[in-house]
Amino acid sequence: MNQGFRSTHTYNAAGTILLRVNESWDSITNTWLPDTRQTYTVNASNQWTEFLGESWGNGSYVPEYRIRNITWHDWAAMLPSSYEDQEWNPTSNTWGEEFRITVTHQPNGSYLEITQRQASPGTWVNDYRFTYSNDNFGNELQYTGEQWANNTWAIDYARRNLLSYTAGNQVRRKVSQDYNPATSRYDNNTVFSYSNFVTLGIRRATGLEAAASIYPNPTLRTATFTVDGLREQGIVKAEVLNTVGQVVETLALRVQQGSIKQELNLAALPAGMYTVRLHAAEGTIAKRIVKQ
Repeated sequence: MNQGFRSTHTYNAAGTILLRVNESWDSITNTWLPDTRQTYTVNASNQWTEFLGESWGNGSYVPEYRIRNITWHDWAAMLPSSYEDQEWNPTSNTWGEEFRITVTHQPNGSYLEITQRQASPGTWVNDYRFTYSNDNFGNELQYTGEQWANNTWAIDYARRNLLSYTAGNQVRRKVSQDYNPATSRYDNNTVFSYSNFVTLGIRRATGLEAAASIYPNPTLRTATFTVDGLREQGIVKAEVLNTVGQVVETLALRVQQGSIKQELNLAALPAGMYTVRLHAAEGTIAKRIVKQ
């Protein structure tokens, strides 16, 4: 074997992951070497309240980041409502700059996310705000990123979609527009026209999609994508798409006993919202993730 990657998981009696150890294959020594480790703390309801991310270096695990004080909007769907994010400072061996993220979710998938930074112990100030708006079919209408400046929110980046539908509620045309800060208006960017719809080829595997998860979400670096109940075995194709539908990464995911559990490395991608799209025999499975 030239290269490989494996994860070992430790669960509690309720089936919640407490520890994930990731290793990479060293073809020179033909051994598995430690890579990263995530340690999870759970509450009485067996939901994560904190997790610590570490990387292997100089013969030991070194802290990198810590997500703590997690509260959940929907634990089953891995949708948090608030959490705090800390970075490890290796120079001082202390936890450095801290951020607090609060998320308000809507039934159609829309949500509002506000990031605050800690100015001093117990004092939080606004930093950034993301607004994701969907229509009643779950299609994205608008994405807005705003920075806090002079005691008000100022648009840093925004994109919106003008959608028209067929009689069967399929998107027929999408006009994508970008916000122009110089004119405070939206300018046309691209137009997508859809036709010759094929039901079987693009059907959504809604049951599997509801059970699939991607976490942590949002993430700074990596996320784990899981799906259970697949019919096929072996390798299936998946893609990571940006907000305009462009494929930014192609993945080959291995199905073992009907399940996928794959760590995705998003560290090189710019901040924003992405869609992980899996092409299974049952149909397409799509899950969104925010890279901070």
